[in-house]
Amino acid sequence: MGHLNEQDMAELVFGETTPWSTWWRRRHLKKCGACREHFERLCREQEEQKELARQLKCYGECLQEAEKTMTMPKPPAAEGN
Repeated sequence: MGHLNEQDMAELVFGETTPWSTWWRRRHLKKCGACREHFERLCREQEEQKELARQLKCYGECLQEAEKTMTMPKPPAAEGN
């Protein structure tokens, strides 16, 4: 049995596999340290991306709230009026 390819790994990380395929891939991961390390790294990266997306969403919401309280400065009065 060869190593899992990138497609196999990605489908497993994102939960896009059939029950049989999931079982087979997880069985391989238990036996193959190289694939297991790669899979774990992909899982960590996915979690980091989810956290970054959450932080960006929060940042955007904070900006929207801040913009509600901002006012534009009034232009200086025209001279001679």
